[in-house]
Amino acid sequence: VNQQAQTFQHNMRQYAIAKNATKLRKTVTQIVQWLTTQLAEPLTQLTTQYQPQQLIFIPHVAWHLLPIHLVNLTSPKSPPYQGGDSRGGSISLAMRYPVQYVPAMQILRLIADRPPAQQQNGCIIANPTQDLSGAEQESQTVYQLRGQIDKLLARQQAKLAAVRQVLNQSQHSHFSCHGRFATELTQAGLSMADGLLPALEIFTSIRMDNPRLVVMSACETAQMQPTLADEYMGLSSSFLFAGAHNVLATQWPVEDNASRLLMENFYQNIKNGLSLTNALQQAQSQLRNMDFEQLKERSPHHPITRTYDHPYYWAGFVLIGDGE
Repeated sequence: VNQQAQTFQHNMRQYAIAKNATKLRKTVTQIVQWLTTQLAEPLTQLTTQYQPQQLIFIPHVAWHLLPIHLVNLTSPKSPPYQGGDSRGGSISLAMRYPVQYVPAMQILRLIADRPPAQQQNGCIIANPTQDLSGAEQESQTVYQLRGQIDKLLARQQAKLAAVRQVLNQSQHSHFSCHGRFATELTQAGLSMADGLLPALEIFTSIRMDNPRLVVMSACETAQMQPTLADEYMGLSSSFLFAGAHNVLATQWPVEDNASRLLMENFYQNIKNGLSLTNALQQAQSQLRNMDFEQLKERSPHHPITRTYDHPYYWAGFVLIGDGE
């Protein structure tokens, strides 16, 4: 497992730097094939026996780094796996069940002991480094869907001092920016206009106002440094410790326009009354099933050369927390 996880993460970073979408898709397909080989039979047996309404994964050590939600459930008549397309007869867990992750049982208990989550005034951090065009459009849409109640810090406004101040008062936070994964918590974090907001600072200094959700529409924000203990230290866990009940984060470097569309769908689904886990599952399904004409209509400033049906485009986002 350790070798598979390390190879997967290394390849995804390298191909993202090279902007090689073909290799990124292939790498996701390969890890899903391996995960399906390892886990499809026991997970199929468990889900068949217990008929769950949703799934909660609490992975151990290196399993945290892998997209378990993309395991394809099997059936006696299912054809061989063909890359995550349920139309072939098998179907991924993410398409069949709402899925959430939890870093450790202790963290879930910590969240459960808090007062009910709040979801009023928050902050939106939009494109601090000024090189993510989709991030600004995404942030404006989120701002509108949330009724313009949030503090919007765009581009140079998103300096560290301003972000620190607004986070301590926020009951909802959305980051459309670059994320950085590193084994040291001082090096992992989110890129603001004038520097890095490190995970260690969020652990130790930021105390949020009991927010329902923190969204990190940025690369590799769900990555954690696995240890032999039950605590898992990473950027998403830092927000859970800082007060959030849930964090929506990414397991790999995500594609800009696909992420924007998924985020827009996710917030619209929340506005329509869906739970966080159901809103994410529905948003992923919506993006996966959009045709060329729909993509072009919703992406007038972005060249569309293919649909986003491959899991590389829609499965990188995971919900971490209590799911409420």
